[in-house]
Amino acid sequence: MSGRKNLSAGMIFAACFLGLMTTLGGSAVFVFLKKHLVAEMSSQIVICADVPAVKSFRESYPFDDVAVNDILETPPVPKIPDPFSAYLEIINAVKYSIDGYSASRNPLLKYFYCITCSLDGKIGNNIIGNGSSMIVRLPNGYLTYTFSDDYSSDSWETVREWHTWLEKRNIRLFQLLPATKMDDSITVFPVADTPLSSGYSRRMAQYMAFLAENHIPCLDAKDVLLAADSNFYSWFYRTDHHWNVFAGRLIAETVARKLNDEFQITADADAVKEKMFTSVRYPSVFQGSMAIKANAFPEDFDVLYPQKESRFHIRIPSKGIDRVGGFSDTLIAQPYLKSSHTYCCFLYGDQPLIQIENQNCSNGTRVLVLKHSQADVLCPYLACTVQFLDIIDPRHFDGSIKTFIEQTVPAVVLLCI
Repeated sequence: MSGRKNLSAGMIFAACFLGLMTTLGGSAVFVFLKKHLVAEMSSQIVICADVPAVKSFRESYPFDDVAVNDILETPPVPKIPDPFSAYLEIINAVKYSIDGYSASRNPLLKYFYCITCSLDGKIGNNIIGNGSSMIVRLPNGYLTYTFSDDYSSDSWETVREWHTWLEKRNIRLFQLLPATKMDDSITVFPVADTPLSSGYSRRMAQYMAFLAENHIPCLDAKDVLLAADSNFYSWFYRTDHHWNVFAGRLIAETVARKLNDEFQITADADAVKEKMFTSVRYPSVFQGSMAIKANAFPEDFDVLYPQKESRFHIRIPSKGIDRVGGFSDTLIAQPYLKSSHTYCCFLYGDQPLIQIENQNCSNGTRVLVLKHSQADVLCPYLACTVQFLDIIDPRHFDGSIKTFIEQTVPAVVLLCI
């Protein structure tokens, strides 16, 4: 009798699973047909170009003849024969399309996650599968990724070599250490059957010792944030791994003060004091990188706008943007505030190269930020403190960063990676 019950339960589970997968697949087909066969208004964000977009930076910022072996430099890619290149493009496009319609662009995806999250809640499971970097639901309702220790001695040696290379050109290197909810010196991870990655604070302590040994100045964002508010999580989005705008402004002010006090590089820290901004809240518009898989509700999203008149000239070659205007018209991409990519409102998200001139500032200081997405919320406010701010995301910039530096000659390179 017990065997029959188990068999029946298994058949019911198999039938339910097959039904759910059929529904999800049918929804993917429906969305595909609707997009490609039915005339409809596009829901994609349209950013009007001012000038022709730049597809590659290799010609403007070429590599020299020395072999490139650098985490911050993107080596030239060998040219692939055209027929094979075209074949790869088709394969990648098909893969992207299948992934999109079956996942991110599938309207039923969030309801499927709702089912799994409800089951997790009933059994008390706060660990959400997410490939190699699992998502953890903390007791305070915040979500965080787990730490994956992919440390390589080559990456640290690269930082040392960059410091030496910049020092010869009288350019300072300044390491900004981003704060994160993965920090196990603050976040207490729940006990789980599945081992959670840990060791972030240990690895960070080792890296800071390495920086001190090589006389590379650094700023630990965690210390800055905790000094201002001991509630560490107040500086983050609940469903995302990035800092919020209040943290971005505070770190920008702190960086500007350190440039003045420790490097004798002029930066107007007073321009980004808290009282200089008005906070505008956009209710329930933001779903962070972990929201869908954790079935979390949208959260409020804040942007700080300067109270005084501002004027910036911004160039984003990859998007064909070359315009002059106030802070809200140049450094905040308004269309993204009404989209599912809300965080990209800060300087249009991760772009290969962004160049900003603060036309209300005449201190002559040029800063280069080498960053990942964590610094997107920092840079609009740092741009208020100096006359020139260049921003490069090494993951997308295919030219030589060293050639760019030799052409622009910044006073300091801020490393936020």
